[in-house]
Amino acid sequence: MKLPIILSLVLLTVILATPVYAVETTQLPDVASGITVEGDHVQIGHLISLKEGLYVLSPQAHDRDVIGVVTDDAAMVVSADDGSTPYALAKTGSADVLVNMAGGAIGVGDFIVASNTPGVGMKGEQSGMVVGQALAATTSEGLIPVALNIQFYSSDAGAGTASIFNIPINMKNLDSPSKLIKSILAAIVALTSVFLTFRSVGRAMRSGIDASGRNPLAGKIITASIVLNLVIIVISGLFGLGLAYLIFVI
Repeated sequence: MKLPIILSLVLLTVILATPVYAVETTQLPDVASGITVEGDHVQIGHLISLKEGLYVLSPQAHDRDVIGVVTDDAAMVVSADDGSTPYALAKTGSADVLVNMAGGAIGVGDFIVASNTPGVGMKGEQSGMVVGQALAATTSEGLIPVALNIQFYSSDAGAGTASIFNIPINMKNLDSPSKLIKSILAAIVALTSVFLTFRSVGRAMRSGIDASGRNPLAGKIITASIVLNLVIIVISGLFGLGLAYLIFVI
């Protein structure tokens, strides 16, 4: 990398490292979809999964087919005029979710996933589909507000970190907008470093072979020059990867 590019990236890293603070508010789902749920005893806060084209109460723990939660607080419900879609399904915003303690006590920010009780959520700590994050703590069964963000969460990233190349798998750790921006920038820097390293190695090898062909008597000097260039290129590539790591963790 040229020096101006490196300095620009360092400056951008410093800017992004400045904390961004936001006031968390509870936002009701703006628009919900009217659906018909198979089975009886459907309640507000029940988790819903889509199975073979049918809406059902999420039937198992960490169900991959969960798509939303039954709500009665949506600003608008898009449904059939004939009343054939009596339940409102929220997928974004925040909504009350019915939870149990199968996964343990729930704290603010904990991921909520489907449990083995049909339609009921629980605290999730392993890889799988999550409904969102709890906006309130609880140690008992019942309804709690959840910020809905249905996505796949990977616990492989470890506590407090997330894979640079799996953005944003662990949204729990992206506690400010700058975190997401830094993660994306880190991925770009890392991929660019790898690309430039491989391209530079190819050029150095090609130039060395051409020079050796033109001047066979200077073969040892040319070989030493190739090795030196390769070492410098590899070091530069490692520096780029190190910069990507710093962008991500700062």
